[in-house]
Amino acid sequence: MPGDSMTDMETKIPALSAAPDRWLAYGDAMRVLGVLAVLLVHTCDMVVFSDKTGNRDWWIADCIDAAGRWAVPVFIMLSGALLLDSSRKEGTLEFYRRRLVRLGIAILFWSAFFMLFSVYYTKWRVWDWSSPWSVWRELLYGAPYMHMHFVFRLAGLYAVTPMLRVYVRNAPLRLRVFVVVLLLVVGIADSTASAFLECKSSGFSIFWSFLALYLAGNVLREVKVGRTLAAASWCVAIVSAAAMAVGTGLIVQPGRVPQPFPSTDMMLYDFLSPPRLLLSISAWFIFAHAFGRLAKQSPLQKILGFLAPLTLGIYLVHPLFREIIFKEITGPGAIYGGYAFTWPNVWLGILIVFAIISAASTLLTFILSRVPLVRKIVG
Repeated sequence: MPGDSMTDMETKIPALSAAPDRWLAYGDAMRVLGVLAVLLVHTCDMVVFSDKTGNRDWWIADCIDAAGRWAVPVFIMLSGALLLDSSRKEGTLEFYRRRLVRLGIAILFWSAFFMLFSVYYTKWRVWDWSSPWSVWRELLYGAPYMHMHFVFRLAGLYAVTPMLRVYVRNAPLRLRVFVVVLLLVVGIADSTASAFLECKSSGFSIFWSFLALYLAGNVLREVKVGRTLAAASWCVAIVSAAAMAVGTGLIVQPGRVPQPFPSTDMMLYDFLSPPRLLLSISAWFIFAHAFGRLAKQSPLQKILGFLAPLTLGIYLVHPLFREIIFKEITGPGAIYGGYAFTWPNVWLGILIVFAIISAASTLLTFILSRVPLVRKIVG
């Protein structure tokens, strides 16, 4: 009923209706393998964002890093696929209670924790507002620590989800596809301009750049993925990741520490750069084909179903272990720390550190999720 207001619709649709949600067989695989990809990317970042730019170790880390950059966009698309699904019937207040309140607790706790961590342990930030390294400025940017931007963006998307549900329920598929394409084009233009202008959005508006991805998930879940599309997606994913890695290596000057986005150094790594978008959409189709027929009661699905609820917590806690390894494990020739990430060579160093971070983050999240008074801080 296009003419209905949100309030009218909610009075006609009972909260927590008996209508079942449409299950995505590949959803848990996306979450579990996605968070592992994020941990691998953030492990590689300790080499990529160093003065090793241009040497063999840097190129290896850059290539691995680029290959894992599908994960965060796929997380956002998966959230849109699930939360904007027309089979979900809970009202606005119920949605906010279940989502925003729970996420809000995690945001408050981990923002405070990592602000203290960055000032007193890593010493990468200071309290002084006038300093460019002020932790308060980073908080207003929606990134009190490097990975926290994700939950700030997610909170913004949750805030507008009830309104987006009304749009999705009433808009035909053709219009929804057009809106996604339009928002992606605008997002690519904004990403490119931001790289050259080196301007950031505040924490209150950073979620807008993810809106296209959020709505894209609602459209992509309707696509039936066959062998031809899956094979084409693999080809596009490989070419896109290579374009990100090689392009970034050509942009950044050898021996200079790359500047994080927004900058031209990392413009190809931004969420809405064309190669990263193509990589992420291709990854969606690859997962849909590989895991789309996975039965709910299969052994693999049970393992994924056990790990999937831990993924947000793993994401939130993992920098704690990465930074401890970075600062505490030193060796001859170590510059800016990070000796462990390239010892005995960059392949083994990244793999070993990644394994340690993954295991420690999973164990800590599992323990916290079982403690009644603190389980909400891990989602």
